[in-house]
Amino acid sequence: MAAVAERNKAMKRFRVVEGEQPGSRIPPTELAQQTKVVRLKQLLNVAEVEAVMALGVSCPWTHPDPTGGRRTAYLSANGCFAAMLPAIAAKLLAAARSVDDRSWRLLQGRTISARCIEYHKLKPGRDILSPEHSDQGSLLTMDVMLNDPSTSFVGGGFQTLESDGTVLAHTFEHGDALLFLSHKFHHVAPVSRGERRVLIMELWEGMERICPHRCSQRFAGDECSLGLQKQFSRQEVETMCSLTSDLCREAER
Repeated sequence: MAAVAERNKAMKRFRVVEGEQPGSRIPPTELAQQTKVVRLKQLLNVAEVEAVMALGVSCPWTHPDPTGGRRTAYLSANGCFAAMLPAIAAKLLAAARSVDDRSWRLLQGRTISARCIEYHKLKPGRDILSPEHSDQGSLLTMDVMLNDPSTSFVGGGFQTLESDGTVLAHTFEHGDALLFLSHKFHHVAPVSRGERRVLIMELWEGMERICPHRCSQRFAGDECSLGLQKQFSRQEVETMCSLTSDLCREAER
């Protein structure tokens, strides 16, 4: 109990202070390491999961390491996710705020938005993430499992390297969400068969980015290397994504 009280006391130093530069109070890794991952069982239902994956079909995929098994699609690019699946986007953000209110109170008083929303596919092969991987510069990260670990793939467990040096495996099932402080070490165990599919959303104190990468520029006046600042209408996004799937409409009802 004393350790928990000391951690909570330390966390207070990183809550927002009026008048401070946004993004200036981010818990360091050593403090984030002391916090727990929170699981929300079946946050997304079957229709919502299918709608997310349908959106991913029409998006361009990157392959950071040709010898590895991970591919990424930036669903937030061009404002696609927010425009096509607004109810799901709002549901994810509300869930993140609710967990934060109960667990860390790090988002309170901040203007937060999605830094990036990514769809990851992981097959057998070398992964780009190390056990000491963290999402530097963000406040809170949410992972959502899009397929069924019991039938779709073998391995691929979500794991965190804890402050005592142990590796902790977390239960993560179809439709579940895992939320954690972005600076906490996290990685994925190797996939030995099949394909693991997850949605990842990083929240930060800054504007909602619509560029097709994990942007480091917080505000509209900052120069983004990919230069996508324009907000698109729903019709424009539908044209760009070539997506008129009934799955998206059904999930938004």
